[in-house]
Amino acid sequence: GLARAAEAALREAGRREPRSPRAWSALGARLWADARWSESADAFASAFERLDGTVVGRWSFPAGTTDFAGLAGRIAALPADQQPEVVFFPDYFPEAARFCAAAKAAGVKARILGGDGWDSDQFYPIAGDAAPGHYLCTHFSPEDTEPTVRDFVTRYEAAYHARPGALAA
Repeated sequence: GLARAAEAALREAGRREPRSPRAWSALGARLWADARWSESADAFASAFERLDGTVVGRWSFPAGTTDFAGLAGRIAALPADQQPEVVFFPDYFPEAARFCAAAKAAGVKARILGGDGWDSDQFYPIAGDAAPGHYLCTHFSPEDTEPTVRDFVTRYEAAYHARPGALAA
């Protein structure tokens, strides 16, 4: 999952030359309370670096943060040669959506990547027009054409009259 996301980030940046793409890994406060976040960030950074990417920074923010203007502003203010092409933001959808909106407002041009915590219909209403162009890596998609997934989606929709999300799978 995360190794493929790192590879896709490098492909999206369009080069694997000596001047490697730069990533900015923003670590959520949950990394101290829930090892999943630091493990996700470490796995992404490790895969990104194995593929010749360069991680130019890691910053954290306190639990309960709802305003990401400061973090986005610090990224946007980096010198041109330190600007990331990819930001990995492993947190849940409310924080990720707010960060995407703040990043757009601050002028951050990097693609923003996240994990299954982003996988919610509520991401888009919160992020607004900052949502398009960013990616999440998750374990489930109701569009998957595998027969077992199609069967699950059909049965779920019949039982709940709604499309299943990642947390339903």
